[in-house]
Amino acid sequence: MSYVQAPTLPLSLAKGLKKSPVFNTVRQKTAAFRGNASTTLTPYAVWAFEFDMDKITGNEESSASTVALFQSLLMLTQGGANLFLFTDPQDSTVSYANSTMLNVTAGAASPMSQTGNGSSTQFQLARLIGGAAADILQNVTVTGLELNGAVIPSAGLSAPSAPTLASSVAGSLAATTYYVKITYVTASGETVASSESSLAVGANDVLVVDSPSATAGATGWNAYVSTSTGTETKQTTSPVAIGTNWTEPTSGLIGGSALPAGNTTGWSINSTGVVTFSGAPKNTTTLTWTGSFQYLCRFDEDTQDMTRSFTTNSGTDQWDVASVKFQSEFV
Repeated sequence: MSYVQAPTLPLSLAKGLKKSPVFNTVRQKTAAFRGNASTTLTPYAVWAFEFDMDKITGNEESSASTVALFQSLLMLTQGGANLFLFTDPQDSTVSYANSTMLNVTAGAASPMSQTGNGSSTQFQLARLIGGAAADILQNVTVTGLELNGAVIPSAGLSAPSAPTLASSVAGSLAATTYYVKITYVTASGETVASSESSLAVGANDVLVVDSPSATAGATGWNAYVSTSTGTETKQTTSPVAIGTNWTEPTSGLIGGSALPAGNTTGWSINSTGVVTFSGAPKNTTTLTWTGSFQYLCRFDEDTQDMTRSFTTNSGTDQWDVASVKFQSEFV
């Protein structure tokens, strides 16, 4: 859904922007009036804004007039009937250092937790205020996302190049031709397989598959091997570290799982700031991001207190705008 964009707040003309987090707390005296019982209906804050603008020049007919722009915003939203997007000129960006994500996967064992658990795939973008308090952000432009400090593109990692193969003297296996594909593994999933390589290995030798080259976000790799083309199965019981080769055991190949059906290393984001990972981030994986955000807001009133004083010598009107109030909302 698209929303009306609020005009840029002219800081040089404003007396100041009042801004405060808002909660909705229900309080009740106990039966014996000894203390209070309380609960919050909004565990995560929205934000209330208020500002005045004094001696602003302009008029209703000028499309560049700040007065006209704010009048237009009130009219386009029909007062408090509809929502608009507001950018706080001094608070609209998030860095990796103060970002977080909250687990909003249905049925999650620890809802709103801030690390991966190996099964949850949906996380709400947020930031940390004061290093501890989570502030949910919905109208976000993400320019980077990290898992354990490694940047992961939204499309996920590309498959590695076709593997380099060799052999080593060991065991007593019969001579055969091996067919091999490899994948990268990240903190949330696995890429599709590489192109196929093959190698004829002599008797009493085992296959050696070289590690793929290091790439940002890859935490390891898997080897898929078969003795017939296109039927490779996974031979690595757990991902091999980047830089470490895989050597066939002297007992021969195992009956591992089939090649990945798709790339599970990527992610997507919806209009309310929920990131969906193609594969579940592993247990204790840290989830961070960077980008910009806006507040989705609604006017408190259906009118604005705007006073036009006498026309100045230049022929341009002068205005005082008092107590423009609005509050952010979640959708």
